[in-house]
Amino acid sequence: MEPIDKKEEKILDLTDSDQLPDDVFTKIVYDALKSSISGAAITDLEGFIKWINPAFMQMFGASAESQLIDRRLSDLFTSHHIHAIEDIKKSIDDGASKTAEFEIKGEKGKIGYIELFYTDIHNYSGTVVGKMVSAHNITDRKLLENHLRHISAKLVDAQEAERKRVARELHDSVGASLVSFKFALEELIENQKPSTNIDSEASSAIIQRIQLIIDEVHNISKNLHPSILHDLGFSTAVRAFCRETQESFPVVDINLDLNISDTDIPEKLKIVIYRVIQEGLTNAAKHADAATIEIRIEKEKNCIGLLIRDNGKGFDPNAIQGNHMKGKGLGLKNIQDRAEIFGGKFILNSTFEQGSTLEFSWPFTD
Repeated sequence: MEPIDKKEEKILDLTDSDQLPDDVFTKIVYDALKSSISGAAITDLEGFIKWINPAFMQMFGASAESQLIDRRLSDLFTSHHIHAIEDIKKSIDDGASKTAEFEIKGEKGKIGYIELFYTDIHNYSGTVVGKMVSAHNITDRKLLENHLRHISAKLVDAQEAERKRVARELHDSVGASLVSFKFALEELIENQKPSTNIDSEASSAIIQRIQLIIDEVHNISKNLHPSILHDLGFSTAVRAFCRETQESFPVVDINLDLNISDTDIPEKLKIVIYRVIQEGLTNAAKHADAATIEIRIEKEKNCIGLLIRDNGKGFDPNAIQGNHMKGKGLGLKNIQDRAEIFGGKFILNSTFEQGSTLEFSWPFTD
């Protein structure tokens, strides 16, 4: 009789219940896996598929086991950063729920989506001999999410277009009229007759007030639509905003690290990332009581990464979700929504008296 651990290893090569060891419990588990509506697969340590159930075959559009057996599990995914089972494992381990979502392509090229998790398979001596993979078909859910995201992105684009129109109206119409009025008033006062009884201090105060209104209209117009983003580029716009924020909050040291060029950022993402920085930096400067705020943007292997970190007082992220901090919570919710609408991911970490970190990533299109 062969050693029991050798017998266990052979399960990885079996595809017929008649070949299984004469063990009632093993057969029950095996039959349950075969009849499960969730996809199940067993791979060896190198990630080659050794066994699949019918649901797994259906998910990948296979009509026969031979189409999938002995193929690398990683080859079934479309993501260009998935090359080996270790990449799948890392994606799953990095997830908060120890699962990960993957785009797949079936035999006929049809795109689908699955949610995947795995567990190690041990033999009787405790040695890991393979992986048990469980997959759930989430194609319908993902297609709906993508459709809703597409609609939301169009609404955001429409909102930005309307902001641009209103900003231009404020700048070109209201702002220009105020400037013209100010110049006319200054000229009138300058050319007044010596006998005219005009209070010079009152006149100066009126002119100053008009200038304040002009400045306010200019600021509103700029916040509605940062024309500098299109006129001088993303990097210049971000540097200018950080500089202006530094002037408004001189006690905070703002450090900007731009490890990306404007050409690396898709046009639609430039305004998105700028808005996220605008909201995140303003939130940190106003509420964190921080001495330093760090902003880092970089082109990573598979995505554009953005980090906003402060060394301030921190907060409880659960309080944000529970609406106990309404001002900051609304700002962070706006940030999250704006990032995710355009396919980004947002991770928030904060600890009392240790500061907060906002991490974002937007994947490059495969």
